[in-house]
Amino acid sequence: MAILAFTNARICRHGALFPPSPLYFDNADGLIVVPPPDTTEVETIDLQNRILAPAFLELQTNGCVGVHFTNHSSDEEYVENLEKVSRWMVTKGVGGWWATVPTVEKDVYRKVLPLLKPRTFNNGAALLGAHCEGPFLNPSKKGAHSTSTQGHLHPITHPP
Repeated sequence: MAILAFTNARICRHGALFPPSPLYFDNADGLIVVPPPDTTEVETIDLQNRILAPAFLELQTNGCVGVHFTNHSSDEEYVENLEKVSRWMVTKGVGGWWATVPTVEKDVYRKVLPLLKPRTFNNGAALLGAHCEGPFLNPSKKGAHSTSTQGHLHPITHPP
């Protein structure tokens, strides 16, 4: 059995924070387990006094709190807005989230996707990356996505 231990973690139980103590997991099934008698084979991750608590993952959001992920005026302001969203998300119990970018013009993708790389923010939920809606959508099932921003796939031909 492969065991993983989170050490130096303030653990949240029933809304209360407890002093740092190790928490052991069985890597095979993800269950919390009692410390094994011999901890020499345990993989350890030092959480450096961070809080370990259950949280939601937000899979799709185009924006919130006045921020839309397709709006880019400068890299600095964009990252500040990501942090604003991150701080709001954590107040709703979200520990990690993906920013959704709908089908947009290519220049918007070029500006925003590099900024949506996974990152953490102080006192906020972790940005886990980007969720792109398109541009390669079935034209008959494109919903509200604009036809002008649709990508076109070309069939691959194999030599005879």
